[in-house]
Amino acid sequence: MKTKIIFSTENFDKEFWTEMPILPRIGESLRVCNFVSPDILNEIKSKTNCWSGERGLIQSLEYCKNIDEIFVEMFVWCED
Repeated sequence: MKTKIIFSTENFDKEFWTEMPILPRIGESLRVCNFVSPDILNEIKSKTNCWSGERGLIQSLEYCKNIDEIFVEMFVWCED
């Protein structure tokens, strides 16, 4: 399913679009490095106060509808 992942820190949000065959549940951890390039990973990591750069915690999942498509918006917290 088309998924908009928002990697979130206290001071910064980064949006990323991907296709996910299975959606994880709220509260599960997500390996961020499986979805973004090393450049984007370093950008997110540089904006955090304390984060290992490995996993993010899924805070919310919302089904959204655009004019012609349905997608999932997933917020991932990237602070340890």
